[in-house]
Amino acid sequence: MKSKKLYVILFILIFIIVLGMYFYSNNKRNLNYNELYLIQTSTINSKNTTNKFQYYNEQGKIVKEEIFKDNGDVSYNTVYGKYVYSYGPGGLYQTNIEKYETKKLSDKDINIVHFFDNNMFYYENIGYKDNKYEGKICNNDKCIDIDFAVVDFAINNEYYYVLGLESLYIYKNDEKIQKINVSDLKLYQKILTIDNRFFIFTDKQIYEIKNEEVENINENNFIKDVNFAFYDKSNNEKFIFDKVNNKIIVIKLEKESFKKIEEYELIKSSWDSYSFSAQQPIFYSIDHDNSVLVIRDLNKKTSKIRINLKKNEPVFMAYKIK
Repeated sequence: MKSKKLYVILFILIFIIVLGMYFYSNNKRNLNYNELYLIQTSTINSKNTTNKFQYYNEQGKIVKEEIFKDNGDVSYNTVYGKYVYSYGPGGLYQTNIEKYETKKLSDKDINIVHFFDNNMFYYENIGYKDNKYEGKICNNDKCIDIDFAVVDFAINNEYYYVLGLESLYIYKNDEKIQKINVSDLKLYQKILTIDNRFFIFTDKQIYEIKNEEVENINENNFIKDVNFAFYDKSNNEKFIFDKVNNKIIVIKLEKESFKKIEEYELIKSSWDSYSFSAQQPIFYSIDHDNSVLVIRDLNKKTSKIRINLKKNEPVFMAYKIK
């Protein structure tokens, strides 16, 4: 009798091991495609928000999907190395595009994520509380309290450069030491970090933040989008995504001046994303009526992938990860 029970237990163990090996092998086969795309969507209903991270192959087949229930969307994003960071009212997520895995790092309302000296800094937007505005800029070691709405920030050793709606605030060793009124300048909503230098823009001028001062250094003949996006190409070069001009330009910093070295046309009404393998942008648009993702690379090669979208399910970002 004992021998029979032992055989049954042994059979069950062998069955579980074989089944696990099958699913592991099948999962590896599923992810072994010439092309692979990561699509991130957020769907809001009456109860909660469904945030999805879906992997599609070039035939439009879902090879992996991760679904999370949250209190809000994660429509903002930052790319750093092999990781995609998705964030917003729904919290902060980290996706490893080599392992095809997503994990949640925070439940807080995170609005901005940047990396300086290989360290992640993020802005937690608390909002109005007790008749005053509250927020925090944090890393793994500490947070500093912010008492105004933040549109962008940059970190330079002991200096924190924090751009508000009408002023640039400079913090040193966690204390606010300078407030520079920029309302008359009508600054853009981004601080451009390039070659460990920090720049702010108007539609006509480029200013550099140097320690505790702001200096006018150059004319802005490049960027016309007040909320432009940018991505590292090299240490002193940047891809600049400009929706107003409907272009991507590559600019290079040479001592005290900027130089345009490349230019690409965007697909009309498209969003933008990046190819990790080549460290170059892809351009994409979504045909929601037919649930088709249209992708074009810098060489103008176009691909169309049918994806599974529900009604009122916006695509917040698409990445070519292979």
